[in-house]
Amino acid sequence: MRRLALIPLLVIVFACNDSTLLQPEDEADLQIVAKRSTPKMIPLKGEGTWEWDGSPLVAPSPDCVTAGGTAEGHFTAVLNLTHLGRTSSLTVQCFNFAVSPQFIFTTETFTAANGDQLILYEPGTPLDPMPAGFDWGYPFEVVGGTGRFDGATGEGTAFGTLELTATGARGKVIVEGIISSVGS
Repeated sequence: MRRLALIPLLVIVFACNDSTLLQPEDEADLQIVAKRSTPKMIPLKGEGTWEWDGSPLVAPSPDCVTAGGTAEGHFTAVLNLTHLGRTSSLTVQCFNFAVSPQFIFTTETFTAANGDQLILYEPGTPLDPMPAGFDWGYPFEVVGGTGRFDGATGEGTAFGTLELTATGARGKVIVEGIISSVGS
C-alpha cells in the first residue's frame, strides 16, 4: 500500500522536473533576465586641476603608433571624484600634429587612496559645440579599472580650461558621466 501512495508523488515530481520551466518563455521573462544582467548606472562627477610641467613629448607607445600617433604627452591631475574621493590621475595623450584634430586619443587612469584605479578612454574628437567658458572638452568611455572598478563601464564628458605658464600649462577639469555600480 505504501508503494501505491508513493507513485502519485513520484509522478508529480517527475512531471514538475521539466527543464523548460526554468527557461524564459515570453517577452516579460526575457526583460527580467535582461534587467538582471544590465549593470545599474550611477552618476560619476568630479572636478579638480590638471598640470603639465613642460616635459617634452615622448616616443609613442605601440597603441599610439597603431592608432596613427607620432608622439605622446603625459600630465597629471588631482580631482575629487565620486566613488574615488580625492584622486590623482595620469593622463597619456597620443598626438599626430600632421592631422586635425591633433589628439588621436587620451587615456586617463585615476587612482584612489586605496590603490583602486578607474580608466577612461577619450577618442580624439572634441566636443562640438564646446561648453561656454571652457577651452577643451572630449567625450569619454569608462573602460574598466582595478579593484572595485574591475569591469566598470560607462560614459560621459571631460572638459576644462587651459592656461599657459612659463614652463608648461595648467587648468581646471570637470568630469560628468555615468558608471556601472561595480564593487563596493
